[in-house]
Amino acid sequence: MESLNTIHIAFASDDNYSRYLGVCIASILLSAAEDDCFCFYVIDNGISELNKKRLNELQTIREHELFFLKPEMEKFQHLPQCLHLGLSTYLRLLLPELLPERDRLIYLDCDMLATDSLRGLWRAELGGRALGAVEDYVERTKGMESSADRLGTDFYFNAGMLLLDLNQIRERGLFHEVLQWCGSNSQKVKFADQDGLNAVLKEDFQKLPPCWNIQVNPYVHPENLLDEKKRRCVLECRGIVHFITSLKPDKYEFSMPQRELFLEIISKTPWSYCVEKPTLKTRWRKFKNTNPIYQKFRIIERALKKLFSRKK
Repeated sequence: MESLNTIHIAFASDDNYSRYLGVCIASILLSAAEDDCFCFYVIDNGISELNKKRLNELQTIREHELFFLKPEMEKFQHLPQCLHLGLSTYLRLLLPELLPERDRLIYLDCDMLATDSLRGLWRAELGGRALGAVEDYVERTKGMESSADRLGTDFYFNAGMLLLDLNQIRERGLFHEVLQWCGSNSQKVKFADQDGLNAVLKEDFQKLPPCWNIQVNPYVHPENLLDEKKRRCVLECRGIVHFITSLKPDKYEFSMPQRELFLEIISKTPWSYCVEKPTLKTRWRKFKNTNPIYQKFRIIERALKKLFSRKK
């Protein structure tokens, strides 16, 4: 089935994230151009046979190739785990050795949706650099600590979408260097291998248009983003939408309009039953997240905490 139009895309997932993986693959197939072909690779960190069967059922949407890759998790046991990120986040660093026959690859986090053909991303120029990525939107959000400053870099990219030159990464051992950096700098690590990728490849990545990683944060609304181009991308959602926090759009309290995109796509997959039904508790949480008075109170509260912590 492979042709010159085949786009090669890799993911890493455990069983808990398999439904998001399925929705992401479905979105890519539904948004594809007529002549797009796809080959998907999934680094399997414990996906159940039932969910593998469901992933294979996505062939009914559009024909494609799907391969499961088995990693050696022992390599990651000593590495720092951060926030809601488990060890699965490091699995993308194994792609150069797991796919020795590939020279170019798109890596995507599972909690993403494609809303346009990925042909433009697949053909993007890297200018001789090892990977392409989009700036992390959090870096341009008011009141947030800068990861660029924390790591001593001029720019900080989000690793949820990476366009990889695998030949160059293999030849120069770049991802091995990232793993070593993460293991040796655990006190600096806040966002797992994303920090390591930024620290090691700070001079060796190509900035890509923000539409290829539209980072949606239910706790930070578009009007608070400083960059007009990124604000427009969040509102238009044409490209790849990325749900960057632990609160995902299958949860009732997820309050942003991009939830409707997610619900539309998951309804066409074997995971349509996984959407959370509202309870009194989730209704209250959603009210707090969407109520402007409460949000203003939270902003003032954070500012006061920051002020008093400085005085100490």
